[in-house]
Amino acid sequence: MTFSLIASVWLWTSVHSAVLSALVFGGQWVGAAVFPSGTARVIRRLTASRIAPVTEWCGAALVATAAGFIAAQLWMPLVCVVLIKGYVDSVGRTANTLVARERADGPGAIEHEVSRMEFFRLVGSTSAGTAFAVTGQYVDPVMFAMLCAAGHGFAGLGLRWHGTQGGSARTERGTAAEQPGVRQLRRMTSIQRGALLQLSLIAAYQGLHNSIRTVYPIQQLHQGTAGVGIVSAVATAGVFAGGWISSRKAVLPWAIRYASPAGLCATALLAIAAVACTAALPSYALYFLFLAAFEAAFMGCNARYVASLDDATSVLFVGIRSTALSLSALAGLLAASALLALLPPSAAVAATASALAAASLLYAVATIKKERRAPNADVRLPG
Repeated sequence: MTFSLIASVWLWTSVHSAVLSALVFGGQWVGAAVFPSGTARVIRRLTASRIAPVTEWCGAALVATAAGFIAAQLWMPLVCVVLIKGYVDSVGRTANTLVARERADGPGAIEHEVSRMEFFRLVGSTSAGTAFAVTGQYVDPVMFAMLCAAGHGFAGLGLRWHGTQGGSARTERGTAAEQPGVRQLRRMTSIQRGALLQLSLIAAYQGLHNSIRTVYPIQQLHQGTAGVGIVSAVATAGVFAGGWISSRKAVLPWAIRYASPAGLCATALLAIAAVACTAALPSYALYFLFLAAFEAAFMGCNARYVASLDDATSVLFVGIRSTALSLSALAGLLAASALLALLPPSAAVAATASALAAASLLYAVATIKKERRAPNADVRLPG
């Protein structure tokens, strides 16, 4: 995530194109979106606990390579590295989720382990992202890229040690994993489909955020490039706060309840209010709350989805999750970027966030109607 931020900010300052910068940031999601069943096919052949550190070491090598392209002012090869690294990160994130699921033992343990793993991932990305947001305009981006590469290397060592402490159960290799991912959607229960849909709608807010993070502080708040750094720092702090609070065992059940249509509507209102506000400090405060609410909803819905899976399909459906999240984040990014080309930031955010909230509410209404028609069916209102 931080490397994509570095690449997009470097392009923004070099080419002065907010759209190109946003699209480069979105490149991290293209790989999983283009190869919907590829992630599951990679992981099912090996042990998840072994794949996780390898993806971090591959990420370190890719970021180090990208640092050379930044130093040479070559943006086309840099884009290619962003695309490759995005797919590697997708495989690693899926493997980490499976490792957390394998380690869980007891009622509610899966949700807690998955949330802890997500939070540990956030610690590195948010700390590095905040440091870059605050000092990025004063420090050479090549140096930050090399720091990110070192961070990937240390993360790989930590995951390697973590994997040796809890066994290395081999991931499922049954016939379910052989079929293309899209066909396997029919094997999902209505609860799993509902959780996946909610998770996808929540992920779209990430695309929304990354499309407006450079435009809104300049056009709406008139804070210039300093405002872009402040918004990035506020956003990463909000994500960290939401992730830390939601990963607490006592709070996680509330986060799962918040990941509902009502929670998505509340998140949408915070996003709209933050960008509509023209005073800098209140706007930053609301933006912090928006990203904290977004991360809390994501953590809760992700924990609920992973916990609903069984051993036979966990590899496949966690892989499908990666594809769904990538497609949703890309859709949010492209939709908001297109609206920003036509509308002011406040109107573009209001339109995008309202559409996401409306989609969640429509699904809730459809679920209620289906439940009334078939009261004994496996249908439950999400959240």
